[in-house]
Amino acid sequence: MGLKGSLTPFQLAETARFPSAYHPVVAEETYKQTMPGLDLTIERATERTPDTRNFHLFLNGELVESFKKLDAAQREFRRMRDESGWKPEPKPELSAAEKLARDRELTQRTAYMEYWSQSHKFRGGGRPKRK
Repeated sequence: MGLKGSLTPFQLAETARFPSAYHPVVAEETYKQTMPGLDLTIERATERTPDTRNFHLFLNGELVESFKKLDAAQREFRRMRDESGWKPEPKPELSAAEKLARDRELTQRTAYMEYWSQSHKFRGGGRPKRK
């Protein structure tokens, strides 16, 4: 085993296959949160961020502020959204037929998922093995 902080041979091989899997300095995870109808974004490790470690808040394409933690960036994001007076688009009204069709589809998908989540219990049936 190597010194503290160094990678084992297995980890080195995996790092070559998956660069960000074992060594967090190699690549940071990309993050982007946008507001439709308002050019306000939180970005991390994208092409327009100055560094890959911090969360950056952009308004109208210009960098407003950088944060080390996502929750601080989201607090500022919400504050700027509320100050702008942004309102979400109203949800479209659905007809009775469309509501029934969506409900039927949801019921069918639920039944499908429930069946397949329980199917592992019923394997191995059929004719008994010959001796």
